[in-house]
Amino acid sequence: MELGLSEDQERLREGFARLFAVESSGERVRAAESRGFDPVLWELLSEMGALGLRVPESQGGSGASLHDAVIVAEQAGRRLATGPWREAIVAGALLAGHPSATASSWLARLLKGTSIVTFAPVPLEQIEPMLVAGGAVADAVIGFHASQLVLVERSGTRREDALDDLGASALATWNLGEGPRLVLAEGEAAKKAFKTWSKVPVIDRVQPLFKLKILLDQNAEEIATLIVKEHGKTFKEAMGDILRGIQMVEVATSMPTLMQGEALDNIARDIDCHSLRRPLGVFAGITPFNFPAMVPFWFWPFAIASGNTYVLKPSERVPLTQMKIFELIQQIGLPEGVLNMVHGGKDAVNGILEHPDIKGINFVGSTPIAKYVYQTGSANGKRVQALGGAKNFI
Repeated sequence: MELGLSEDQERLREGFARLFAVESSGERVRAAESRGFDPVLWELLSEMGALGLRVPESQGGSGASLHDAVIVAEQAGRRLATGPWREAIVAGALLAGHPSATASSWLARLLKGTSIVTFAPVPLEQIEPMLVAGGAVADAVIGFHASQLVLVERSGTRREDALDDLGASALATWNLGEGPRLVLAEGEAAKKAFKTWSKVPVIDRVQPLFKLKILLDQNAEEIATLIVKEHGKTFKEAMGDILRGIQMVEVATSMPTLMQGEALDNIARDIDCHSLRRPLGVFAGITPFNFPAMVPFWFWPFAIASGNTYVLKPSERVPLTQMKIFELIQQIGLPEGVLNMVHGGKDAVNGILEHPDIKGINFVGSTPIAKYVYQTGSANGKRVQALGGAKNFI
């Protein structure tokens, strides 16, 4: 793919190509493999401003564009340049966007090349012993803790200077540690609600969805803005995300027709055939981060319109979109327990897969997890719809 480089970008590419050709020779790379870090190369990258590519010039960085950063990454990749400098570039951008004194102090050390500060997109508990790409030990790592990105120093001190992907304060907090208990409670609530909800006429069950459609239309831009903040999509893409979800609600309102059965008299001598569609019980959905609004709407509107009750577990990486949508759901008159939400990671997923009262599961996500959900859910006697290969970023 031709990037259409400017003259300055051609010079940038040529300069770093020469640097990595000399400083990332096969011999040098093999020598640095054991510790995942080449101090000479790190110092040179600092001198050339590579560690501050995404840091504004006013803060001592290069102020380079994302395109420029991709050019440098391409050249480093060609030579297998040793060291966590890509993670350091991301960490520099996050630190530059945060107003705290702690962030400014670490940013200065990162730009000088005297400290390794990296970004590790994993929960805080997985950072220890603070290994990053190639095995290099960082002086500080920015990682996830609940809903926040926190700076952890090598000493083990956790700096509660919250960061988010826009460089502002923490977006929100929520508890990921009670997944199984919450799933059990919400599952029981859904089971209880099913006894009465399943007996409500289908024409009455879809009435709340008409109200929800109106509320979603009225709040679409606010929901899209949340998607941008917590996921990183463009606003246009985020609007597409929520609008596709609204369309699913519209389709689910036609359940009085979709749920009709079939009949044929005298299918054989003196035999009539009738098929009926009836609700089964509690269903659950496990949805991915890439479409925070749309994917849950693939499932639960149809489930509750057909008389089932539902427990939704959105991705722990993008909970805010569904939290806002559930605020709207509180206004449409659904009886308590018909639609429920739990937050959590793997423990919450296992709680769903093992819950004795959940009859079926909808899953969208990566193929390895889809296999796990299908095998575990099926082994526990559940109907499982597991859609893998669905983790593209946008």
